[in-house]
Amino acid sequence: MMKNFIKILLITITTVSLLSCKDFLDVVPDDTSTIKKSFKRQEQARKFLYSIYSYIPDYTYSGSTQSASMLSSHEIWQPAAQANLGGKIARNQQKIVDPYLNFWDGSNGGWGLYRGIRHSNIFLDNISQVGDMSDAQKNKWIAEAKFLKAYFLFYLTRMYGPIVLVKDMNIPVSSPKNETSLTRAPLNSTFNYINKLLNEAINTEELPARVSDIQRNYGRITKSIAYAMKAKVAVTAASPLFNGNNNYSGFKNKNGDNPFNVEEDPAKWDSAMVASKEAIDYIESQGFQLYEFSGDEVFGEDLSDSIKTKMTLRNAFTLKNGQVNPGVIWASSKYSTTYFQKHSLPIGLNHENPSNLAQGGAFSVPLKTAEMFYSNHGVPIIQDKTRNNNERYNVAEVEHKQRFYLKEGYNTARFNMHREPRYYAYLDFDGSIHYGNGIYKGGSDKYHYIQAKKGQINAIILQGDRYSPTGFWPKKLANYRTEIGDSGTDMTYTGYNWPIMRLEDLYLLYAEAKNEADGPGSVVYEYLNKVREHAGIPTVQESWDNYSTNPNQYKSKEGLREIIHRERLNELVFEGQWYWDLRRWKEASEFVSREISGWSIEESNAEDYYKPNTLFKPSFGLKDYFWPISEGELNKNTKLTQNPGW
Repeated sequence: MMKNFIKILLITITTVSLLSCKDFLDVVPDDTSTIKKSFKRQEQARKFLYSIYSYIPDYTYSGSTQSASMLSSHEIWQPAAQANLGGKIARNQQKIVDPYLNFWDGSNGGWGLYRGIRHSNIFLDNISQVGDMSDAQKNKWIAEAKFLKAYFLFYLTRMYGPIVLVKDMNIPVSSPKNETSLTRAPLNSTFNYINKLLNEAINTEELPARVSDIQRNYGRITKSIAYAMKAKVAVTAASPLFNGNNNYSGFKNKNGDNPFNVEEDPAKWDSAMVASKEAIDYIESQGFQLYEFSGDEVFGEDLSDSIKTKMTLRNAFTLKNGQVNPGVIWASSKYSTTYFQKHSLPIGLNHENPSNLAQGGAFSVPLKTAEMFYSNHGVPIIQDKTRNNNERYNVAEVEHKQRFYLKEGYNTARFNMHREPRYYAYLDFDGSIHYGNGIYKGGSDKYHYIQAKKGQINAIILQGDRYSPTGFWPKKLANYRTEIGDSGTDMTYTGYNWPIMRLEDLYLLYAEAKNEADGPGSVVYEYLNKVREHAGIPTVQESWDNYSTNPNQYKSKEGLREIIHRERLNELVFEGQWYWDLRRWKEASEFVSREISGWSIEESNAEDYYKPNTLFKPSFGLKDYFWPISEGELNKNTKLTQNPGW
């Protein structure tokens, strides 16, 4: 996908390195001849624009750069020896001198987003000089650059809280240090400026509503993307971490000002509600809709409802490259998804060569994450009055009616039984059905089911540190056509572009904002139920009225807030969204502090295997809501104040 775009992105990394500056974040590089050459002709300007795209943070794993949000929030867990930088943060190993995933400076696995902002300003300052392109084309590229600058500022704000706000002008390299050292701007100023840039992009007539040529331009910014991001920014600005956060009432800049919003402004939820509904209306008018799987040449079209729902849920996130997913508003074609795919599948799926070394198998899912998924009645399992939760770890035989989710006749924990379809679509675990690895037909005796107890085929540990320490795997991250081959190192990947923003995300943002602004009502239920019905579970009213031990929960703002939050966690799990959501709600201190546990994977007997085993006891304090600023940056810019607790 988008081969020309990616090729130019790789070429322009050289340009990026030439233009990067070792002085403070927004100083113009003194190599003005390089800049002039970059804007002599359209093709050179295009390369410069693509260099700005190259700063979009990685949501997967490219080796040199990593995602700040994936693997940092306890939705996925890794063996200690396999833990990458996000995994180290999840283990309370973040550093202060040279922080992991430093997106402020651009070190230790993080892209320097201030460089991306600086390059956006350079582009905006010089694009008018290009002679061989029309004003209409310039306007389109200007809108893209403004969006990217807004996105980089937003990303930094979510990570660091108040940031140094770089606006429209770069600072000349000859400026004295007192002009290049800047303090952290008030959050309101930053969010208002981000909103201004997004509005300017949206109001640019030449910016297309959506990409027309996905082979060449998939991933390029569109008006639909800008609308969706404006909604996400507005909801974030209204959320408790950024709106009325009195935990930071004592924080001060060097000049004595407090850049945090200590006093809550309820009107921000009104703005978020309006922005989210405007985004939905516009995006739906452009043909976006929730993805539905109707069959393919592998499955055919004669599918049970259970299989169809599972494949709808899996493909909604991992639909292969080259196919248009009507539910994905923005996806990144920048990085490969192979790393996440190979580590998300149980080792031993290929029965001919279960010890295939091509497979990673080192991503696991904590029991506390698996517990978040609803029962088949659409309520939390501890609320479902039809379940006996004192027996949830007891072993029972799988009934015939669950055969599309679990291996019929297999002994597994009641915890795994009668759960919502997302539980089976997104997770692999002992006794679960795995459609894929070349076998898809539910009626075949050869289809895969997971056997994860000690001594069974999927309990293999490769090289001492490639295994699931919890007994769960995040199947959601692997396309169902990705296959582990017969040879010792063979694996065939079906690639997909990583979704940054899906329609389900936007629906839930609107439901959240509407509930916070106006309280429960038919509109909130409507958009919450769009996601629930797509996931194959009953409406919130039906679920709570008929099955919950707290039937009135959805009728209060506070109760419905909890339901909406959980719906986001269940729907968007493993997508890099948990980290930001749990923090903006100020709920990370509770969830992340829960112990990491899983099944007792060293046991071969089912009754012993299904006893929860604690792997790690994390801690989460006030300081963990925001990233530390490196000591080097604090020494360089004496007007900066470190985030609280670091």
